[in-house]
Amino acid sequence: MSRRIPVLRAVFAGAAVCGAVALVAALIGAVVAGPSGAGTGALAGAVGLAFPGLTAVVLAILRRRFSAPDFAAIAWVSFLALFLVKVVVFVACLLLLLAPGWTHAGIAYGALAVAGVVSLAIDLVLANGIRVAPSAE
Repeated sequence: MSRRIPVLRAVFAGAAVCGAVALVAALIGAVVAGPSGAGTGALAGAVGLAFPGLTAVVLAILRRRFSAPDFAAIAWVSFLALFLVKVVVFVACLLLLLAPGWTHAGIAYGALAVAGVVSLAIDLVLANGIRVAPSAE
């Protein structure tokens, strides 16, 4: 049985998305709030790299359990737990971004929200692409 869990594809896709989010958020932040808004957007996009990093960790863990007979259940629970962890990480990252006085809340929230939602969409595509052997039941 082959191990077709694309860990590197998740990392590269997530990094590309976070780079694009950082660039667009920095441009929007520069237009809306000047240089500090551009810095907030770029920083929030960079902090958004935590989301694809979490996906890569879960995929690496799943790759080790690929030959388990209950792999489908393990994968489903792993992606469900990943969603919950991403919600907690979103709130924690937003609080960390808003701690300094020079950041702008709307720009930070928007950039992190877009990075998180796109990361969940990448997770959905990756989860649908994982091949599971048919059961003998």
